Amino acid sequence: MSTDHGRLDGKIAIVTGGTQGLGATIARLFAERGAEGIVICGRSEAKGKAKAADISCDRCQDRLRQGRPRQGRGCTECRARL
Repeated sequence: MSTDHGRLDGKIAIVTGGTQGLGATIARLFAERGAEGIVICGRSEAKGKAKAADISCDRCQDRLRQGRPRQGRGCTECRARL
């Protein structure tokens, strides 16, 4: 049985609503599963910076995009900047 089930090594994750609640939990989980980078999208810059510092680790880069993505456009912009 494979032990790498659910690994995100080499992947970049975009987490909308990642500054609190379920989104923040998902961002942390992605970091724990080896994501190379995490883009945290949220409305509060202060909460976003705090969450990014909280989940930051040596192998995972994090970015904050302030605002609420509408119909995926914001996530497309985030992905284009990576």
